[in-house]
Amino acid sequence: MAHPAIAYLSQGQYETGAQWCEQAIAVEPEALIHYWYLGLCRLLAGDGDEAQAVWWTAIASLDPEAIASELQTLMQILWTAGATQLAQGQAQAAELIYRQALELDADQPWSYLQLGHAVCLQGQLDEAIACWQRATELQPELAEAYREQAAIWHRLAQWEPAIAAYQQAIAIDPTPELRYQLALCLAQATQWGAALEQLQQVLAAQPEWGAAYGDRGWLHLELNQWTQATQDFRAALQGQADVAETYRNWVAQLQAAGCPVPDRLRQNAADLQDLCTAATSVWQRWVTPVVPQPVNAASSDAIAPPTSYHLETRTWAQAESAAPYFPLDAASEITLNPPKTCDRALHFSFRLAPQIPLPETFVVTVPQGRCWLSADQAASGIITAANELLGDLSPEFPLLTPGHPDKHPAHHSIWGRSLPPIQPIEGRVAAITGLTSDMYFHWMFDVLPRFELLRRSGIDFESIDSFWIGAQSPFQQETLQRLGIPTSKLLDPAQLPHLQAQQLIVPSYPGSPAWMPKWVFVWLQQLILGTDQPLSKPSDRLYITRQQASNRRMINEAEIVIGLEAIGFQVVALETLTVVEQARLLSTASVVISAHGGGLTNLAFCQPGTKVIEIFSPDFVYPCYWVVSNLLQLDYYYVTGTRPTGYFLQQQLYPNPRTADIWLSWAQLQPTLQLANVI
Repeated sequence: MAHPAIAYLSQGQYETGAQWCEQAIAVEPEALIHYWYLGLCRLLAGDGDEAQAVWWTAIASLDPEAIASELQTLMQILWTAGATQLAQGQAQAAELIYRQALELDADQPWSYLQLGHAVCLQGQLDEAIACWQRATELQPELAEAYREQAAIWHRLAQWEPAIAAYQQAIAIDPTPELRYQLALCLAQATQWGAALEQLQQVLAAQPEWGAAYGDRGWLHLELNQWTQATQDFRAALQGQADVAETYRNWVAQLQAAGCPVPDRLRQNAADLQDLCTAATSVWQRWVTPVVPQPVNAASSDAIAPPTSYHLETRTWAQAESAAPYFPLDAASEITLNPPKTCDRALHFSFRLAPQIPLPETFVVTVPQGRCWLSADQAASGIITAANELLGDLSPEFPLLTPGHPDKHPAHHSIWGRSLPPIQPIEGRVAAITGLTSDMYFHWMFDVLPRFELLRRSGIDFESIDSFWIGAQSPFQQETLQRLGIPTSKLLDPAQLPHLQAQQLIVPSYPGSPAWMPKWVFVWLQQLILGTDQPLSKPSDRLYITRQQASNRRMINEAEIVIGLEAIGFQVVALETLTVVEQARLLSTASVVISAHGGGLTNLAFCQPGTKVIEIFSPDFVYPCYWVVSNLLQLDYYYVTGTRPTGYFLQQQLYPNPRTADIWLSWAQLQPTLQLANVI
C-alpha cells in the first residue's frame, strides 16, 4: 500500500505531508517509513538541513545490523521520488533529492546518473557530464551514462569525445539507434568508412529504415561509389514512395496557388526524383564549388569601428553629467517550466536554467550619439561621442540567453567591421529600431515596447524630432498608427544605417532581445485589443498555416489539415488579417497548432490555459514561443518533424536549417494531440 505522504508530495503540498508524517510518528514511532517521508517533505519544502536531521536521527536509533537495510529503503524512496519529479519536469526538485541521496551514500552510480539528468535539464551540461563520468567510474557497465555523454558531446560538435562515448555505450548495449547516431557523428567528423560500417550494421538489423539508406547513399557518394549510392537512394524511397511524390505535388500546389516558391525549392523537388535515377548528376550539382565573389574594398569614407566599449550604459551615464539616465524597471527574472513532449528526451534548446535573469530597463540620452544597424539587421550599435560602444544597447545575432558570456561586448562583430558613413541629423532622435524589426516577433516584443519605456520616462513624444525606425510592412504601419506616431517623423534605418544626432534618445529593450517580461503582453493587449470589452471564453481550435511563407512550411500539410479539420480545427492564414483581427482571433483560441514562425507571436493575445502545440524541423528548434507561453501561463507542447531521406540529404536540400520545411505525418502528430487531450 502506498504511503499517504506520496499523494501530498505529488500535489506539491509538502507542509501538509510533513504534518501527516509527524502525526503518524506520534502514533507509530517505530515505523521508520514515516521518518523517511517526513524528511522528503522537509527537503522539498526547502529545508535540507531539517531533512538530514530527521533521517540521521532515525538512522542513529537503529541497531547496526539494520542500518544497511533501512538505508537502502530510504534510498529507494528518494530514487522513486526523484524519478517522479523528473517525469513531471521538476528538475530543480529532482536535483535536491539526488544530491541528498549522495549525502547519504556517495558511491551510488544511480544517484549520479539521475543527478546528471536533473542538472542537464537545467542547462548545466559540464556538471551533467561530470556526474555521468562518475557514474561510469562506479559502474562501468552503465550504458545510459555513456549514451547521455555522447549526446551532449555530439550536440556541441565535439566529435572525438562523442565518438568515444557512443562506442562505449554500444559495447554494452549495441542498439541500431545508438549505431545510427554514431554513424552520423563519424560522418560529421569525415570518417566516411567508419560511418559506412556502422550504417551497414544498422540496416542489417533494421532493413526498412529509409533514412539510414539515404545516409548510407550519401556516404557512398563521398567514397565515389556511384552505383551503390543510386541503389541506396532507391531503397530510401522504396519503403516510403509517398515522400518524393508528396514533395513534388506540394511544390506544384504552392506554384498553382501563387505562393512564394524559391528556385532552390523547385530544384529540391527535381533532386528527389534524381536520387533514384542519377546520383552522379545530383552529386556533381551539389558539390560544384562556389566561386568566391571579390569583396569590394572599403570605400574611402568608411568609418572605423569604436575604440572601446562600456558593458553597461548605467556606469557610462554616471560618469557623464550631460547624459540623463532614467532607470525604470528593476532587474527581474523569468521562471520557466519545461515543455511537454512525446520525444524520448527533451530537446537541448529547452534545457535552460529554471530562472532566466532580465536586466533593468531605462532610457538614456546620448549627446552627439550615433546609432548603427547592419544591412541584414543582424547587428547593431549605440556609440557615444567619444567613439565608445554601449554594450547593453548594442545586441546582435545569434540571440542567446540574457547575460550569456558569448554576448559580452568584447566579442561584438563591430570590431571587425567598417561602418558606413555617418549622416548627421539635427535635433532629438529616438533610436527605436531593433534587430530584424521587419519580423513580426521582434517588432511586437522587442521594438514596440520601447515606445512604452520612452513614454514612462516622462519624455514628451512631441519634443522628439525624429524616430529612427522603419515602417514598410502593413503590421508596422498599423501598430505605429495606434501609438500615434506620424510617418513624417520616421527615419528609416535602411536609408540611414548610421546616423549621429545632436541628442540621441535610446530606450533599452524591454528585457533582452527575444526575452521579454510579462508587462509587455499586458501592454500589447491594451494597445491592440483595448480593455473596454471582456474576453469571451476561448473555444476556437486553430491551425496556423504557413503556406504563404517562404520557409518552414509543412510539406505534407494536406494530410495534417484533413486530420485536424476532422476534430474541429479551422485553418487560418494570419498574413491575410490585420494585427487587430489576428489578436481577436487568437484571444478566442482554446488550442493553437502551428509550425514555428511569426504567426505564433499572436500567442500574446491568448488567454491563460490555452493549449499550444508547436511543430519544429528536427534541425531547428528555437524556444521563444515556449518562453512566451510560460509568461502567459499557456499549456505548451512541442513535436519535431522527421528527415524521411536521412540527415545528410536534408542538409543538402536545406543548407540553412532555420529555413527547412517540415515533414510530419498525421500519425506522428497524433501522440502529441493525445498527450494534450486534444483527441
